[in-house]
Amino acid sequence: MSRDRSKRRICLLLGSAALILVVALSANLFWSKSGDGGWPEGLVRGSASEANVLLITLDTTRADRLGCYGHKGAETPNLDALAAGGIRFDDAVTVVPVTLPAHTTIMTGVDPPTHGVRHNGEYRLEAGRATLAEVLAGAGYETAAFVSAFVLDARFGLSRGFSVYDDDVGVSASSVTDFSRPIYERSATAVTDRAIAWFKGHDSSKPFFSWVHYFDPHAPRQPPSPFASRFAGRLYDGEIAYMDSQIGRLLRALDKAGAIENTLIIVVADHGESLGEHDEATHAKLIYESTMHVPLILSYPKRINRGHVVDTVVVSIADVMPTVLELVGVSHDGEFDGVSLLAGRLDRERMIYMETLAPYLDSGWSPLYGIRRHQDKYILAPTPEYYDLGVDPHELNNLFTETSEPAASSRNLLVAELSSRMEGLPSLAAAAASAKKLDPDAQRQLESLGYVGSIPDADTPGDELADPKEMMAVLQAIDEAEGLATAGRTDEAFVIITGVVSEFPRDPKALIALGKVYLHQDRLEKAEEVLRKAHAIRPSARVCILLAQLMIAGQRIDEAANFLDQAEVLEPLHGGIYLARGDWLTMQGRPLEAIASYEHAKEVDPYRTAREAELRIAKLRAFMRKLEEQGQ
Repeated sequence: MSRDRSKRRICLLLGSAALILVVALSANLFWSKSGDGGWPEGLVRGSASEANVLLITLDTTRADRLGCYGHKGAETPNLDALAAGGIRFDDAVTVVPVTLPAHTTIMTGVDPPTHGVRHNGEYRLEAGRATLAEVLAGAGYETAAFVSAFVLDARFGLSRGFSVYDDDVGVSASSVTDFSRPIYERSATAVTDRAIAWFKGHDSSKPFFSWVHYFDPHAPRQPPSPFASRFAGRLYDGEIAYMDSQIGRLLRALDKAGAIENTLIIVVADHGESLGEHDEATHAKLIYESTMHVPLILSYPKRINRGHVVDTVVVSIADVMPTVLELVGVSHDGEFDGVSLLAGRLDRERMIYMETLAPYLDSGWSPLYGIRRHQDKYILAPTPEYYDLGVDPHELNNLFTETSEPAASSRNLLVAELSSRMEGLPSLAAAAASAKKLDPDAQRQLESLGYVGSIPDADTPGDELADPKEMMAVLQAIDEAEGLATAGRTDEAFVIITGVVSEFPRDPKALIALGKVYLHQDRLEKAEEVLRKAHAIRPSARVCILLAQLMIAGQRIDEAANFLDQAEVLEPLHGGIYLARGDWLTMQGRPLEAIASYEHAKEVDPYRTAREAELRIAKLRAFMRKLEEQGQ
């Protein structure tokens, strides 16, 4: 083993604070700058043809919060070591700041308008668009995935091609009302345990492709001990440090098995986190660099024995699939929006498409579209924006109205490029409708069940839709009200959320939040009123379930059935439907049918509903036994 490669292996196994400094010094000594001359000579098409492939995705992780990207407060020795012995792409960006569509881009190599997954929860990757797992499985790879949040559940389509798709997040709601805002995740420790167990038992005669997803940096942030105390006051950094420690466990397990030397490792985030920048608390609604600039690291010890930095071009998360296929030498006939980084590192004028439809789909605000070059960026919004990132990396000085050269010339180039790319995109109405994937029969079912509307149609951003950057205070108010209501401070929550609804009476997110406050206050009639309004604007299975529960509580059996039927058409795999339907059947004295409905909830939606279904079944069976004993 070469001296450089030995140093890389030492860096990889670092765990103590004393050796973190060694990683930093190694990075300074051995990283080769720039995207051209610094590229490893041995990294060419097919150079990893016999290699394993490990894809690690970091949910909600900003590039500038890792040590190897310059964050002095970071504790990320394992990711830093991968960068110190591999290739770090300094200017990597996501195409959408939302988990499911971003991961779909990573796994297909195409942008959201191409693969059709535009938001979390209501979209699914349909058959016909090949995934990286499918292509590698077809080439003889053993495939396995370990995801740590329900948002990537198999039902959303990314399980295709994996012989093992471990999405058992192991969390269920404590009540049906929890479905109004669910976050179902498992810890980095739990997902690493599953991945390591699989590595130990897999068929070592075949190369593997494994995807390991870490959700920990996503809100709410509650890192375990000792990270919670060590990072008190900056829990986001604490979650990343904890995640990094588990990535270290994963890599050490590979090393112990003798597999790491011949494993192509790609680390990439799906998106970042605003952390209050531009008044956005988290992500999804804006497309500034805080949520769009992501880490991207490539390591392959067999061919790369010192660090390299590609810092003269912008690259995309859509580049992951074509890059992997070129390096392992597997051909694929499909077209990509991304490019192989073997060639993409040379294109200094490359432009990358960006979008978020979350403002439109969640709140009826304008969607945002953008185009990103290495040093500048254009955002199409009701008030358009253009930024010179070279001098304004935090996007504080909007130059869109600048008339002097070269700003105007560069801006016009990006404007024309985005306009050209958007020419063939589906309308917003079509994009929203595609979430439901309704065939004509299903559409007629909805109409017969009282499907009464959707978000207002608009084909392009304009004055008729609110600009998301002007609505961040509204979003903050909604989040604050929900937090106060959950904490039992319903009077304070009520004051805040009624103020929002009075100003924005057609914002479904605000109406749902007000409905939840009313539920906490046990004001069921008012809760029903506002939830009906929200449902009329933006039909939702979750809201249908809430309304059905209200109807059941009021013994309005026919109305409850109507809402459950609507929910089943909107989202047939939502287990809350069958929990509520079981309650509905129980109220009618039909216990055996109720038990069957609870069992169906467990079958179609085990991670969200298994616990509640089991509790309901146990209580119902106990009640039936008691009746039998009493001879009734």
